Amino acid sequence: MSKSAAKILSTAEQLFNQHSFNAVGVDLIRDESGCSKTTLYTYFKNKQQLVASVLKKRDIQFRQSLCDFVGEAQSLAAIEQIFDWHVMWFQQDHFKGCLFVRAAGESSQQDTEILNLAKQHKHWLYEFIAQYAQHPQATSSSH
Repeated sequence: MSKSAAKILSTAEQLFNQHSFNAVGVDLIRDESGCSKTTLYTYFKNKQQLVASVLKKRDIQFRQSLCDFVGEAQSLAAIEQIFDWHVMWFQQDHFKGCLFVRAAGESSQQDTEILNLAKQHKHWLYEFIAQYAQHPQATSSSH
């Protein structure tokens, strides 16, 4: 990814998180990123593609950060790590809620890519937690 595309993506993510997807237009992203409108549209054909790219980037960062934090922990220790990670995230000054939930909430039913990205993200998180929450069946030796 070029420096310009990375700057646009980073700026868009920050602005979407700070405000909302619907409140932030491409002109503001262009101005804040310091690129031209031509450059913005060279890398992202429209706002929806930019939103999708932001969500894809955010998903990769989210997964990596959570996996790194949980590390080699297993079972209940991993569940505790997952909760601790979320608590730290929720307490950050710039936390404004889950970007995926917000994107889905601001999207229309026609924005299938955005809705699918949000669903995939939440499904991954569910599966990630579920892998640590499953306990082997206890066998009873008393009969």
